Amino acid sequence: MRSKEIGFTLVELLVTVAIAVILTAVAAPSFVSTLESSRAKSTINNLHNAALLARGQAVTRKMPATLCPMTANNCVNDWSQDIVVFIDANGNGTLDNATDTLLKRMNSISNQDSINTTVTRITFTAQGTTSNVSTINFCPNKEATNGRGLVLSMSGRARVIKNGISCI
Repeated sequence: MRSKEIGFTLVELLVTVAIAVILTAVAAPSFVSTLESSRAKSTINNLHNAALLARGQAVTRKMPATLCPMTANNCVNDWSQDIVVFIDANGNGTLDNATDTLLKRMNSISNQDSINTTVTRITFTAQGTTSNVSTINFCPNKEATNGRGLVLSMSGRARVIKNGISCI
């Protein structure tokens, strides 16, 4: 009497591997898009939280608070740099160690991504308002497909947007 062997034949194993490869190839582009969308959502949510912190601290301390990209303690117009929130006691857009207080620092974004805005800095007054309407757009891989934006009104209200993002 012969005993029955248990296991897979080479043909069955090759068919299973081929199906797994095909499924992975189909799912990979979708996964990249999911990662980009997640990165955009995370970055804009961090900026949104930073704006809320700046506004809240400006009102609480009754002093201007600034949100801006910073190099060497100066606000710059390159939003790919570290982004900071600080109490700007004299409103000059410079983090003066003697008079100003650093509240938060966000690390710079990846070189493959971009942040576009028309303002160098956003300063909240002691009443929680800003001097102009500002939009900050984050584009993963410098494309608007999965981009997100943060709109700040003159009243100081911050809201996240998903549509109408410009990456130019």
